[in-house]
Amino acid sequence: MASLRLFSTNHQSLLLPSSLSHKPLLSSPRFVNNPSRRSPIRSVLQFNRKPELAGETPRIVVITSGKGGVGKTTTTANVGLSLARYGFSVVAIDADLGLRNLDLLLGLENRVNYTCVEVINGDCRLDQALVRDKRWSNFELLCISKPRSKLPMGFGGKALEWLVDALKTRPEGSPDFIIIDCPAGIDAGVKGCR
Repeated sequence: MASLRLFSTNHQSLLLPSSLSHKPLLSSPRFVNNPSRRSPIRSVLQFNRKPELAGETPRIVVITSGKGGVGKTTTTANVGLSLARYGFSVVAIDADLGLRNLDLLLGLENRVNYTCVEVINGDCRLDQALVRDKRWSNFELLCISKPRSKLPMGFGGKALEWLVDALKTRPEGSPDFIIIDCPAGIDAGVKGCR
């Protein structure tokens, strides 16, 4: 039967069979925690390089699900901010008619003065309703309505079609991505998100 010996070196304490104890297992450079013996980095990581898009812009991304509480708003916020960090211009639209949460998740709830309803009614311009994030200037948010507003369900689909067309032709230039956070379900409010 092989006995076990406890090695107590400056690398780590290991429990090894005595038949293997004569081999220096930790002498390989990849196991040694010695800063002077580390190998140089052979590849250059380019985290801040903006990828190039092929095809037409804006790209319209619709995040939807038939069930509520599955992470649509969280996914919209994470994808939108990640694209903005890469240098793309992004407009995120919170298309939930009665229960908007994207502005809360992004910390922009106090900066939403106008919504799509005011734009369609002619109370403000589209650029006034777009809320620009202070951290990432190329990320903008547009809410479709105020919380607990009494709007017909078909309003959301028609408003989204109009908004996407207006964003494509705005004078400041079309964004690279339009990300639409849809409400849960498959009712008339989601049918315009195509």
